[in-house]
Amino acid sequence: MKLSNILLNEYGEFKVEQKKLEQELATQLSQPYRVSVYMSAYDQNRAANDPRLGKGFGSVTFFFRDDLPEDDFKKAKDIVASNGYDVIEDQSTNYYEREIGERDYFPKIKFHFNL
Repeated sequence: MKLSNILLNEYGEFKVEQKKLEQELATQLSQPYRVSVYMSAYDQNRAANDPRLGKGFGSVTFFFRDDLPEDDFKKAKDIVASNGYDVIEDQSTNYYEREIGERDYFPKIKFHFNL
């Protein structure tokens, strides 16, 4: 199977869920942050005992050039969890860091979900 077929078949698979989560975050936090939600599924050609079988993953990135206020970050994690997603606490970060000439690290929430 060609890579282009795989990408075209899976592109937009979770678009409705992504837009819904973006809208909730835009309306329920203390200020309108520029937010990007990404969601995809792990490859399902796995052994029956693989923990990623039947699972998807995603992230919420806040394009905000500062640390998010703690209240907003906690509320954002609660919004993600209330939509049925499992927040990965140890991979979710509430800080902004800039490496001059390299890249910016924005606040991010990572999560898993059942397909």
